[in-house]
Order: sequence, then structure tokens, then C-alpha cells
Amino acid sequence: MSRLIPAELREKMLENAWDMLKGRQDDHPPVVKLFSITGSATWLLSELNPMEPTVAFGLCDLGMGSPELGYVSLEELESIQHPCLPIPLIVRDEHFEADDLMSVYAEAARQHQWITENPVHLQQAHQKLRQSLKLH
Repeated sequence: MSRLIPAELREKMLENAWDMLKGRQDDHPPVVKLFSITGSATWLLSELNPMEPTVAFGLCDLGMGSPELGYVSLEELESIQHPCLPIPLIVRDEHFEADDLMSVYAEAARQHQWITENPVHLQQAHQKLRQSLKLH
């Protein structure tokens, strides 16, 4: 069990993973947003590995200008504590609701070098992805 992700969101992330594994859908909206309370690190997560549910897939941005899609250990994120206070450093944005698919967030992050939820940035990323699909 994860203190970062409540049971109902974990279930959705597992459903997303099974959809991908069964070939039904491979691009889901992010389910969870995690962030550092003292820095600019942010994670948008959409799936949990069904074989190892402490590992999540999503868009990871450590705040160094190079966000990327990949896997992250929830146990590792949960273990990070504030250096001076007895509180966790990584928390969940309880108000986050995804407006688009992970591919759109990833494209917007590539364009702007950080995870963005700005609707204009997401729309630009959506248009760029649509154009690239037309070219193929």
C-alpha cells in the first residue's frame, strides 16, 4: 500500500496498465500528480506495474530541464523526508485532474522543459502531435 496514492487511484492505475498490456489502449491520462514541497520535481503517473505495484509509469521531471517518460519507485519517493522537519518531501496534489492524455503532457514538457498544466501549452502540444501524425 502507498501513502502517496489512495486505493481508488491505485486501482485506476492498475486498470490502465492492464489495458496497455492487453493492447486496448497505450496512452492514458495521468491519474496522479506528485511533487516535492521544497523544489520543482514533479511526477504525472498513469500506470502501476501489475507485477510490481510499487513501480509506477509516467512523466518524471526532477526540475533540471529534461522531463522524460519512465518508471519510478513509489517506495523510493515515499522514503524521501524533509531534511529539517519530520515530514515527507514528496506529496500528492489532491486537486489534480488531467485534461489530456500522457502523450500531450509529455510533448508539452519536451517543448517547455518542465511539466506544465497550462492549457495553452497543452493545446500547442496537442496540435504538434496531430501534425506529426498527419506527416506519417
